[in-house]
Amino acid sequence: MKKSYRFIVLAFFVFSTSSIHAQFTTSGINTTTLDNVGIGTESPESLLHLRKNQSLASYPTQTSRGDSFQVFTNANNSLEFGLAGGSNTRRSWILSRHSDLSGAYGKYYNTLHLQPDTGDKSIYRGIAIGYNANEHISLGAHLAVNGSVGIGTTAPKYGKLQVYGNGSDQGINLWTDTGAMTSRIWIDNELGTFHLTKGGSPANGITITESGNIGIGTPNPQHGKLQIYGTGSDQGINLWTNSGILTSRIWIDNTLKTFHITKGSSPDKGITIAETGHVGIGTSTPKNKLSVNGTIWAKKVKIRLTDAADWVFEDNYKLRSLAEVQSFIDENKHLPEIPSASEFRANDMEVSEMTNKLLQKIEELTLYTIAQQEKLEQQNQVLASQEEVLIDQNMALIDQKNINIKLEKRLRRLEAILLNK
Repeated sequence: MKKSYRFIVLAFFVFSTSSIHAQFTTSGINTTTLDNVGIGTESPESLLHLRKNQSLASYPTQTSRGDSFQVFTNANNSLEFGLAGGSNTRRSWILSRHSDLSGAYGKYYNTLHLQPDTGDKSIYRGIAIGYNANEHISLGAHLAVNGSVGIGTTAPKYGKLQVYGNGSDQGINLWTDTGAMTSRIWIDNELGTFHLTKGGSPANGITITESGNIGIGTPNPQHGKLQIYGTGSDQGINLWTNSGILTSRIWIDNTLKTFHITKGSSPDKGITIAETGHVGIGTSTPKNKLSVNGTIWAKKVKIRLTDAADWVFEDNYKLRSLAEVQSFIDENKHLPEIPSASEFRANDMEVSEMTNKLLQKIEELTLYTIAQQEKLEQQNQVLASQEEVLIDQNMALIDQKNINIKLEKRLRRLEAILLNK
């Protein structure tokens, strides 16, 4: 940098026709000054002030450096600092490329490093854009931007980062250290969709439509705010623990048209909802609104009945005699109006219907009990009457016995009198 500064100063001495105000001191091979130096200006505002006053702007091309203010060259490499002319143009640049602009070499860009790694980044600070010049960015930060960043656009105004592009190759692509692409973040301007995908296919990731619908595995989610496309237990939503153990799966079977929430991949280890709306627990083929293959434990179960068996208590109800019930049981081996064991095995049991039938039998038993109670009361009345008769008879027997004892005593006295004579 000292050599470049020296060259600029010498050029100033040779080519400038303006008045010289700076005081220079030569010591050996070094020429120095403590004053501001101006090139193209008589009133330099900094240690080195370069000035042009071009009415039109000229920008760098493959064969031109445009409004270049400084050029540094080393071998065939150059570094250019440019500031566009023209009023209110407000454009400047730093360009690193091949130094030969006479032909096709001007298109060969060099790598431009800002804050390059010098081997020890323990107290590294990177580049700050848009902050006050007196502000530090924190240690370890490579880039800090105070404002909006545009990629593919010069007018970023929607958020802190705006990426302009259309299609999977025009978004944000994430790669591994080995150079394998992992994911892409992109939009489709024609469909108005946002994509987060594995590779370039929207079917291999997440899609968000302009209406806010989210699709996983489908590029066109139209059925609900969240639509997941896939068939089988490995194509749904899998839930895992922190230790990597699979806990639950939410999935569909396109062939059977069933929805599953399962422990593992077996539909028999969870909940199944069939196309008919039937729900199965522990079974993948529910035959009723709710089919449970296992034990149900509950504190309370409510069953709605359309009818109750209170008609048993109507006057016109024909109650079988116990003899008729006994005859039916001897012949059929089950109660009347109650299905047999073979019928239960073949047709299962309807809880509401069976509850009503059991209620009917309980009410019939109540009637039998009432009838037996009436009969017992009648028998008790008869027994009480018979008991009174027996008591009277007993008292009469006691009286007769007392009479007999008295008669016996009199006979003995008579016998004694007769024997003494």
